[in-house]
Amino acid sequence: MMRPEPWRPYLVCGGYPTHDAWVFFAPKGKIEIRGCNEVLANLLPLFDGSGDFAQIMNELAQTGRDDILEVIATLVDRQIVVDANHVFKLFQSYASYPAPFSLQCSHEENVANYYDVSHLPSVRGTTLQVPIRKTCLGRLARKRTTCRRFSGESVTDTEVFELVWTMYGRQDEDRVPAPPPALPTFTVPSGGGLYPLSLYVLLAKPCGKLSPGVYLWHKEDSLLERVTEADPSPDLAQMLIGVQAETARQAAGVVCVVADFERTAKKYGNHAYNLALLEAGHVMQNAYLYGSENQVGILEVYGFLRDRLASLLGVEPEEKSPVIACLFGRPAEAG
Repeated sequence: MMRPEPWRPYLVCGGYPTHDAWVFFAPKGKIEIRGCNEVLANLLPLFDGSGDFAQIMNELAQTGRDDILEVIATLVDRQIVVDANHVFKLFQSYASYPAPFSLQCSHEENVANYYDVSHLPSVRGTTLQVPIRKTCLGRLARKRTTCRRFSGESVTDTEVFELVWTMYGRQDEDRVPAPPPALPTFTVPSGGGLYPLSLYVLLAKPCGKLSPGVYLWHKEDSLLERVTEADPSPDLAQMLIGVQAETARQAAGVVCVVADFERTAKKYGNHAYNLALLEAGHVMQNAYLYGSENQVGILEVYGFLRDRLASLLGVEPEEKSPVIACLFGRPAEAG
């Protein structure tokens, strides 16, 4: 059993005092805390993440104030102060607010950015180039593409199962079980072998035996569980940012990757955020490789309304957050 780490208060919101309040800058707007300027002036310099809660309380005991705990509780409740090992919980909120999803660039600016090569390293030494063999994986990699037009046709239930298994499936079903304490392995690497991701399939069209609805992929048992019977298609176009409504309407469905950052944080602290996103990237590449081999179109999507999508999936975004998604379906004929 892991030893619990001491709680280390860390101030994450900047702010300033007025004559009767402290004003803090939070992602979703300003927060005012009134009537405790003197206490905050003593508290805030101590919340640098280096000292644990017991140490800070011992240091403040000499002030004789009996409202310190109440003030700290307010700071924590408003997410002005967090545990230094759990700052990652705020990363998505800070990345989402108050800035818009994308900057307003003109077509000419986008083209200029595409052809800008200033980020590429310059060749300064001896170079080497060798022939690349034509392997099975190499052929799939050459065919990998983003599908931006779907035909409107459905895919089969077998293809849905194969897609999600390839993305995040258990590998050892046909292997000789390893002796304990060996852990199950899946189709992507995972920090510490913790596998904190969940896959949800939002079917907008009937796919064989699978009716429209929201499904949860149980990766341990290779099962799809229908968790919501309501057709998600009316909501999808409104939740996806930067995807044309017609594209969303013609797709067979969406696979959404949800991350439980807390699971990985038990071992890696704030690094859990980066590790979970790296793992989600592996999952999406598997989706593209499956699509390349089986003529299933894949369109990876990061732009979505996180809270609304989480509500549709039935998860709490502060605990299990959607991090990436992909539309899938039958590609439209080129032309």
